[in-house]
Amino acid sequence: VSARRRAAGALALAIALPLAACGAGEREAVGAVHAYDDALVAAFRTGDAAGLRGVAGDEEVRRVAVLLGIKAERRVVLESTLEAFEVLRVDRPARGAAVVEARERWRYQERPLDPGVAAAPAVVSAMTMRYHLATEGGRLVVRRVEALASDGARLASPAGTGR
Repeated sequence: VSARRRAAGALALAIALPLAACGAGEREAVGAVHAYDDALVAAFRTGDAAGLRGVAGDEEVRRVAVLLGIKAERRVVLESTLEAFEVLRVDRPARGAAVVEARERWRYQERPLDPGVAAAPAVVSAMTMRYHLATEGGRLVVRRVEALASDGARLASPAGTGR
């Protein structure tokens, strides 16, 4: 079993255990954040924000599209992996709204689109994030994301050799 597969299994367990203790509303909110993060990873990998529709509000989709445009101008895409996700707090301030705070660890690497160009070194960053969600089309979507704290990015060790 590869190190990446073991890490994915450990992440799935780390996500599932806290969710089991949450109520239905909290599980829905955290699930919406996971759907957003998955779509965001795909958007940065492909350079296409279309997959964010349905999991993010229009303004958030536009914000990501601007970032994708900057990457496209630089002729790179961003490969990213969510390595750790810990729910710190889930609030339901109003009907149809939620706020999720989470501590996350991400691994990023810019990959050039042009052949023969070396990839940038991978970096790891741990952040505390706040996701503001609202109901659109009958489901919770991410309307706005805030980074509350970051330990800064550091060069990543090669995959499977520790963090």
